[in-house]
Amino acid sequence: MASRDRTGLFLSFRAAYDHNASSAFRGSRYSLDQDEDRQTLLAQSGLDSLAKSDTVIAMDVLPPRWVDMTDEVDEHLAKIRKIQQQQLEPLHRKHMLPGFDDRTGEEREIAKLTTDITRLFAQCSRLIKQVQRQAQEPDIRDVDRLMARNVTQALAAKVSAENGEFRRAQSKYLARMRGHMPARTLAVEQDSRRRSDAESSVGLSNQQQQQQQRQKGGRIDAVISQREREIDAIAQGITEISQIFQELNSMVIHQGTLLDRIDYNIDTMHVSMQQASKELVKAEGYQARSRKRKLMLLLALLILAAILVLIYKPIARRRASPPIIEPPNGIEPEVHFK
Repeated sequence: MASRDRTGLFLSFRAAYDHNASSAFRGSRYSLDQDEDRQTLLAQSGLDSLAKSDTVIAMDVLPPRWVDMTDEVDEHLAKIRKIQQQQLEPLHRKHMLPGFDDRTGEEREIAKLTTDITRLFAQCSRLIKQVQRQAQEPDIRDVDRLMARNVTQALAAKVSAENGEFRRAQSKYLARMRGHMPARTLAVEQDSRRRSDAESSVGLSNQQQQQQQRQKGGRIDAVISQREREIDAIAQGITEISQIFQELNSMVIHQGTLLDRIDYNIDTMHVSMQQASKELVKAEGYQARSRKRKLMLLLALLILAAILVLIYKPIARRRASPPIIEPPNGIEPEVHFK
C-alpha cells in the first residue's frame, strides 16, 4: 500500500501555531479593547464566519493520530532488522563454533537481544491494535476509517513478514543447538578420559581418580543443563513470537478475505456484464425484427385496401348509372330526329 509521510507538514503547522500563540501572549495587554472592537466590526461586516473558518482549515490539515503510530511501527521494524542482522546473527554463528571456553557472556547477550526483539514485536502488535481501535471509533469520517483499516492491514502484513523471518532464524538456531549437544558432550567425555588415562599413568591413587572423575562428570552435567536452559529459553521466545504471529496472521487473513470478496465481486460483475451484453444483442435483434414486421403488416394492409377498392369500385359504378330498358321482341325502337 502506498502512503505519504506527513510528519514534516504536521511539525510546520505546529510550529506556526505555537508562534502565533506566543505572539498573542506577548500582545495580551493590548488585546482586551482590540478584541471588543474587532468583534463589533466582525459582527457588523459579517466576517465572523470567515475568522472561524480559518481556524477550522488549520485544524483540518493536521494528519490523523494513527500516522504517528505508523511511523513508530516502521521505526520498530527497522530496529528489529538492525539488531537481527548486525548483532544477533553474528552471535549465533560465534556461539556455534566448537570450543571449551566459558560462553556465559555470549549466552546472556543472545538472551538479551532475543528479549529486545520480542518486546519490539509486542509493541508493534500493540500499536496496530490501537490503530484498529481508532478505525472503529464512531466519530471518525468514513474516508479516515477506510484509510485506517487499510493501514492496519498493511502494517500487519509487514510485521507478520518480519516475525516469520525471525521465527525461522530462531528455529534454525535451536535445531543447530540440539544437534551440537551430543557432539559437545562426547568431546568433553573424550577429553576427560584422556586426562584420566594420563593421570592414571603417572600413578595417582584410585581415590583421587574417582574424585576427579566425579568432578568432570559434574562439569559435563553442568554443560548439559546449561544447554538445556538455553534451548528452553529459545523455545520460550519462539512461543511468544508465535503468539504475536498468530494475532497478526489473523489480520492478514482478514485482508485476504476482503481481497477474495473484491475478486468475487469483480468476477460476478464481469459475468453480469456479459449477460447484459447478450441481452442487449437480443433486444437489438427483437427491435430489428419488429421493425420488419411492422413494414410487412403495413404492406399487407395496403394490399388488402387495394383489393377492396378493386372489388367495390365496379359495384359503385353500376349503382350510379341509369338502367337500360330493352324493347320487347319484334318492336324496333323509335328514333327521333330533331
